[in-house]
Amino acid sequence: MSSYPNMLVVNQGLDLISESIAENKALIFTKVKLGDGTLSPGQDIATMTDLINPMMTVGLSAGTQMSNGQAKLRFSVDNANLDTGFFAREVAIFAKVGNDGIEQLYAYTNGRNYVDYIPDKTNPIDAQIIDVYVIIGNATNVEISIDTSAYMSIEDLNDHNNSTEAHANLLSGTSFGQSVIEHLLGSALASFFDAVSTDSVFSKLLKLALEAAGLRYSMGTNGYICLGSLFGYLILQWGTGSIPSTNGVGDAAVITLPIEFSYSSSYRVYITPHLGYTGNNAISATVFDVSNAYNHTNDIHVKRAPANTTILFNWFAIGY
Repeated sequence: MSSYPNMLVVNQGLDLISESIAENKALIFTKVKLGDGTLSPGQDIATMTDLINPMMTVGLSAGTQMSNGQAKLRFSVDNANLDTGFFAREVAIFAKVGNDGIEQLYAYTNGRNYVDYIPDKTNPIDAQIIDVYVIIGNATNVEISIDTSAYMSIEDLNDHNNSTEAHANLLSGTSFGQSVIEHLLGSALASFFDAVSTDSVFSKLLKLALEAAGLRYSMGTNGYICLGSLFGYLILQWGTGSIPSTNGVGDAAVITLPIEFSYSSSYRVYITPHLGYTGNNAISATVFDVSNAYNHTNDIHVKRAPANTTILFNWFAIGY
């Protein structure tokens, strides 16, 4: 788990506070940058004007001006568009004064070697929601530039619903937690894949709720759906396979499941002829082993009886 020192308002940030007060203009927080730069011995953070090595820019999803001379800013981090993985040592807040102001580095922290690695997009991770607190001093007019493309988190909705300025009765009687996740799942599973393929607000909320419940999926010729905690982590998997005609009687194909089942003895695999395949012996392909003989808990072994006949088959597995 990453560990960072408190955010330090740099000299530029202090100037922005002074400018905001002197000109009676809003201090506007605009974005967050992450980087993997390493501080040099004795380097003065206060004089910095940018990250040492920026790697990612993140929009703000929420923010609150507090009564103790601080502001709470919220953002989320995922790697959906990240081409190069990095150690997230640097975290920096950017701000400006007034809508026509120049965006500048406001506050900075560096976790040095006590940080997590963010892999590139080929190894997807769950979005991490992060709150940071920054000093705003005597600045009384503070705004947060919200990234409209950012996901709204459950925490954002709870904060909104608990606010005295929230829309009256908008979520009256609803706990936006487990019960909402259950309601969303119950009403949306039938049209899930259509719903999540859009870019609507509902789609984003639905994705967030389902991910919070542990639902994962990968669609394709070989794919899976993990239904998450609400359904006992039931997993459905499917794919295709073949046993070449060069194999002898009783030889097998080894099919590696897209994801592992937690218990190798708790799942079942079913074999059917491949769609459009007309071979007379297609149905002769049968599962004969679901053990971890290949040192994996996610291998299935399929054999066929006749020799000199290529067997094409579909497989379907269910378990947890």
